[in-house]
Amino acid sequence: MRTFQEKLDSLSDSSVWTFTKQDVSFDNAFRAAQLFNSIPDYEHTPIQKYFSDHYLEYGISSNNYRVLVMAQLFGLITKGEFYERGSGYKNERVTPVFELLNSCDFGGTDYNIYKSEQLLKLKIHAIIDSANNNPGWEILPVPFLFQVLYKLKKEHGISQISTSQYYTYVATCQLHEELDEAVKFIAEGAPDCNYVQSYDGFSRAKILIRDNLSLFTFQGDNISLNSDFADDFYEQFFKNADWQYIYSQLHRDIDYADFLYNYQGFCVNLIEAKKTHKLPSVRKKAMPTNKPEIEDDDQEYNEAIADIDDSNINLEISKNAHTVEPQIGKCGNRKQYSKNPLLGKCAIKLADYKCQMATDHSSFLSGKTRKPYMEAHHLIPICFQQEMWDKYRVNIDCVENLISLCPTCHKAIHYGAKEVKIQLLEELYKMCTPKYRSIGLNISLKEMKDLYDI
Repeated sequence: MRTFQEKLDSLSDSSVWTFTKQDVSFDNAFRAAQLFNSIPDYEHTPIQKYFSDHYLEYGISSNNYRVLVMAQLFGLITKGEFYERGSGYKNERVTPVFELLNSCDFGGTDYNIYKSEQLLKLKIHAIIDSANNNPGWEILPVPFLFQVLYKLKKEHGISQISTSQYYTYVATCQLHEELDEAVKFIAEGAPDCNYVQSYDGFSRAKILIRDNLSLFTFQGDNISLNSDFADDFYEQFFKNADWQYIYSQLHRDIDYADFLYNYQGFCVNLIEAKKTHKLPSVRKKAMPTNKPEIEDDDQEYNEAIADIDDSNINLEISKNAHTVEPQIGKCGNRKQYSKNPLLGKCAIKLADYKCQMATDHSSFLSGKTRKPYMEAHHLIPICFQQEMWDKYRVNIDCVENLISLCPTCHKAIHYGAKEVKIQLLEELYKMCTPKYRSIGLNISLKEMKDLYDI
């Protein structure tokens, strides 16, 4: 752990949680997403003009269509390439969590539960940060601020922090692993940094948290936990949440997109005190598996893929998924390998809902997509994720390693006779080799066969 002086010496005038200088109201961003959802033809409609013509119908306070950026931050509209300045919204779509919110009474309890979850999932490096203010930062500001204040109160009897302490020791943290350090410096009364005034004018995170949630109390120069929420939030959600899984979703853009755009079942209400209830169960993301994929027909994984509406997908988000080190968890003494269903959906969409073993293979019409039913398969089995990363520095949960197969071919590569598996593997390896080479995955056919033990 660093000394407070080492912490202060590491700071610069931009070392603070940063969002865009837009209206930070979640409700306004939701209304903007509703307006966006009403556009009849994204490809040919001038979105800026359409927004200006219709904003009053949705109770939006300004005709500036840039509020759509905040809808992207909150996960209500997709963002094809994170951290890049958008060239328009014609390739973007509303997300599944927007559709859940849109099905609720505006401002009602269900709406506030979904809203609370989206605010808990906001991360720094912010996905709309085109100025690249916080590159490489992986932290959830709302849970982190809660943890700092909760630990200060429970372990040190400190019930509030000053705005200066917030900016110096909380809003400058880049990773959740800095929690104990932040608590220690505040508890010891370490001095403030010289950038507090600059941070206060530059960072929008405090305003966003203050204006959208009731979990904290902002009074004068002080920040504290709201006693109407804090203990219930900790007992009902915080201490039981799967934080290993949650933090693992912050590393790759594709994983964070799936995490942000879909309801995770947090089921907490941080807007209205003493109002919680069960919402309908919605699929969990990036299912871990304890079995090697070559012994498993991936039923749960492909069911999750089938649940994804492909109209919600911008394929740009799947780029560079291979470059991020895989996060491999443990269940007891066994490793858990995560597979992102959004990547599987991208692979099937890129294949135009056809079997890549033979495009004339027929399949039944899916009841969910109204398109031929296909399944996604990791050609290099996901259970070799760590080995492939160690050898090639490639995360094999990526579109380059995913293929679209009809159910018959998918079953055959898992359960077929040896000669059937060899034929399938040779054909699919030949097809995937250019994609593998493009990402530096120089695996040989012999090595691939060894993975399948054939």
